[in-house]
Order: sequence, then C-alpha cells, then structure tokens
Amino acid sequence: MKHIITIILCIIVMLCAMFFQVVEVDDVLNFYTSTVEYLGSRQLTSKLNLIGERYDKIDDYTGSYKCSAENVTGRDVIYGGCSVDKIKLNLKGKSDTQSGELKIRVRLGYDVEYITINEDGAFDELLEFDGGGNYIIIEYKDFTGEIDVSTEYAE
Repeated sequence: MKHIITIILCIIVMLCAMFFQVVEVDDVLNFYTSTVEYLGSRQLTSKLNLIGERYDKIDDYTGSYKCSAENVTGRDVIYGGCSVDKIKLNLKGKSDTQSGELKIRVRLGYDVEYITINEDGAFDELLEFDGGGNYIIIEYKDFTGEIDVSTEYAE
C-alpha cells in the first residue's frame, strides 16, 4: 500500500510541475514508463524463491528457464512485466512429465491463456503482449519431471 501511495504522490507532483512548466512532458512520460516497468518486474518470482532456475536472462521478458523437480507443487512467474509498449515473444521449449501436472499459463492483462504442450512435450508459441501486465507462469501440481523454456523477441 505504501508503494501505491508513493506513486500517486509522485504522479501528482510531476503533473503539478508539468503544469507550472518546471519539467518537460517527455520527462513525465519517461518517469511514468520507468515506474510501470519497475512495478511489473516486482511480480516475477525472485531468484531465491524459484522452483527452477532462470539463466541466459537478457531482460525481464527474455532468457531461459529450466527445472528438474520431484513431487513439487507451486508456481514460478518466470518472465514478463508491465509495459506501455507492444511486445512480441517466441516462447518455446520441452517438458518431460513423469507424474503430476505441469501447465504453462500466460497472463495477458486480465485474460489468461494456457499454452498447449504436445504429446512429445514440445511447445512453440508466438505471444503478443499489447501493454499492461503480461507474464509467463509455470504451474506445478505434484510434478515430477523436467521442463526447459526459452523466450526471445519475435520480429
């Protein structure tokens, strides 16, 4: 709650400063964009709390994730964030479920979609984020097996 109040106060101060021409409009927009991106990155599962492991991480949207687990229940928010820009990502990987359940959930603002995993464990999807909060989430329920995921920007 403190973060929200602080952000609201900062926005009010920036709008007043803009009104009295103390700061430029571009500075206000850059501040807004940075604030939105910062808040979005706070939703990712921290490195210490990950069930799996992020590696080759380039930014909050791209990199690789791997997990080898035995009878695990939980979830990892592996990539994503809040942005004012449109973002296109290629999401691909392979899973090997020995027991339990594994789901790949993609949150697109208020909507939620699940990625289809083929019978051989492979998946390959183009994700189009229109701005707002967008996240890639791995959900485990009594899961034993492995998953390897990579994301990269699509052209």
